[in-house]
Amino acid sequence: MEELIIKFLNKEISVEELGILENKLKSDLAYRKIFKDYTGVKYDIDAQFLQLDKESAFKRMEKQISKNRIDWRTVYKYAAILIVLLGVFSVLKSSLLKTNHEIPAPINQNVILDLGNGDVEIIGGTPQKIVTGNDGVAILKNTGSELIYQDSIPTTSLQYNILSIPNGKKFSIVLSEGTKITLNSGSSIKYPVQFLSEGSRDVYVEGEAFFEVSHDKNRPFKVHTDFSTVTVLGTKFNVNNYGENGKISVTLVNGKVSFQSLQKDDKEIELLPGFQGILDKSSGRIAQHWVNTSIHTAWMNDELVFKEEKFENIIRTLERFYNVPITVDNKKLANEKFIASFKNKTLEEVLTYFADAYQLDYTVKDGKITIK
Repeated sequence: MEELIIKFLNKEISVEELGILENKLKSDLAYRKIFKDYTGVKYDIDAQFLQLDKESAFKRMEKQISKNRIDWRTVYKYAAILIVLLGVFSVLKSSLLKTNHEIPAPINQNVILDLGNGDVEIIGGTPQKIVTGNDGVAILKNTGSELIYQDSIPTTSLQYNILSIPNGKKFSIVLSEGTKITLNSGSSIKYPVQFLSEGSRDVYVEGEAFFEVSHDKNRPFKVHTDFSTVTVLGTKFNVNNYGENGKISVTLVNGKVSFQSLQKDDKEIELLPGFQGILDKSSGRIAQHWVNTSIHTAWMNDELVFKEEKFENIIRTLERFYNVPITVDNKKLANEKFIASFKNKTLEEVLTYFADAYQLDYTVKDGKITIK
């Protein structure tokens, strides 16, 4: 029977044989698995076929077979094959295990501001609140969705704050010299309340953040991670430094930055707009390539975009975005790569989407999701 699958893939199958194939797929679960293994039916293929209606499908078919002279025997043959083909993928879709589970509510966590003096502020609960320093002078305003630091009298010593963003949220701060930083979920940043009048402006990031750096030619702005340093004068760029990733990426939207490895002979590269620098944490190697920057900054607009991304990495992103713990028990699935994007979708809609693209099921127990 595998001969029919090979004929199907090579477009050599007859209408009669395609009917046999369809019946086999309807009646034999094991054969459906073999068929999926041969065809590699994952998100990109399913998205094309499972959502087809007959009208759009016939239009595509007509475009393919009407390049020169029309052979109506070919038209009828391919029309018949197409009808059965739609049936085949309809069977595949209906055979996938889609269980409507009740998705647990996100864990309620707050944005936390550590003032560095033993005091901690819960951010977001009291909009328009003014936070003062040890001397009683106002240092920042909390608008509920953004912290705005005051540009007060220059200081001779640095006092650091640490802002921590929980899963399921993102948050912005405006530093005292005007630099705006938007932090993605599950991220934190350490920064001075006021920068010194001379020298560099240094901040320290874990997780992911987008920077809009205020230009100051006399005070370069530096973003530090455990393995790298990014140096700029004034620009817009994204830094991804989540702990579970084996790499750090810096994506430049405009301006120019230097990206330096702190492991391998302090190697340094310069990035131009549209380029992304990638540092391998284990080897210290650093490289760059051109990218579509909108993919890497889509999170700023509450959009999830995955391009040839391993499923286990997608799950980590979903955990942070929706603030719900998810476990993948299927090791083979964890290493599969997918192309997908989601905007304004619930977690249940996202999981159902992947269920349509791959034969999987999930369970919900004690507020946790397990994908089998």
